[in-house]
Amino acid sequence: MARTEGALFSEQARGTLADTITYQRNRKNPQAHKRLNRQDRRTASQLSQRSLFADAVAAWQALSEAQKDVYRARATGTGGRSGYNIFLSEYTPTPPVTHAIFGQVAFGSVKFGA
Repeated sequence: MARTEGALFSEQARGTLADTITYQRNRKNPQAHKRLNRQDRRTASQLSQRSLFADAVAAWQALSEAQKDVYRARATGTGGRSGYNIFLSEYTPTPPVTHAIFGQVAFGSVKFGA
C-alpha cells in the first residue's frame, strides 16, 4: 500500500508509491525517482569488511565510559566528528588505494610515493 504525503505532483509530495517511485525533497528541490532494489552481493571482500566493522563496533561497546570519554574529548573541535567516529577510524585499517574515482567514473591506477 502506498504511503505518501501531499499531492503526488506537488512540491509537498513525499513517500514511496507501489514500491516503484519515491518522492522526496532535499534542501532545494522536490525529487521523484525510480526506487532501486539493490541486491546484497555478499562477495568475500564485502563480508570481510562487514566483519571488521562489526568487530570495531563490538570493541567500542566493550569500552568503559571513562575510555569512551577519552575519545569524546579528542573529538571536540574536529568539525562534527564524534568520539565513536574517531575510534572506528583508528580501529579499522585504511584499505590501499588502487584507483581514483571522480564522481561515478574510475580513472586508471593511482600510485603514491616513489
